[in-house]
Amino acid sequence: MADQDIVNLAREMITAQNAHDNARLGATVTDDFIYDEFGTHRRVQGRQEWLEIWQGWRQVFPDVKGSVKNIFVRGNQALAETVWDGTFRGDLVTPGGTVSGTGKRMEQLAVAFVYTAEGRKFKEVHAYFDLMDLLRQIGATP
Repeated sequence: MADQDIVNLAREMITAQNAHDNARLGATVTDDFIYDEFGTHRRVQGRQEWLEIWQGWRQVFPDVKGSVKNIFVRGNQALAETVWDGTFRGDLVTPGGTVSGTGKRMEQLAVAFVYTAEGRKFKEVHAYFDLMDLLRQIGATP
C-alpha cells in the first residue's frame, strides 16, 4: 500500500467515526483486526468487537469528533496524531467503577494511533492516550 493510501485510510477511519457510520468504519479493517487501547488496557480481536468499543465511546461522548493533526508513514505502518473532543453524557466504566455523565467537555489533544496495514485495510491499531487527563476533564477525579 502506498504512503498516501495509508494516510487516506487513516483519515477515512476518523471520518467514518465522526459520521457514526459503522459500515464505513468497519470497511477500514480486516476481519481479524486487532485493537489495543493502552489507556484502558482493552485489547480485542475482530472487527465486530472493535466496533463495539467505538459504539461504547459514542454512548459516553455522543458528539465526539476527531481530527488528524499529523500522519507519518513508514512502510506498511503509520503514526497519526489526533485530537478528540466531545461532551461527557453517558456512563463511563473504569477500573475504579462507573462514572455517570457530567455534561463536561473533554479535549484529548494528543491521542496517537499506530496503524499496521495489510492489503488495503488496517490489520492492527494501537491507541495511546492520557486516561488520567480525560478523567480530570470530565470531573471524574478529585
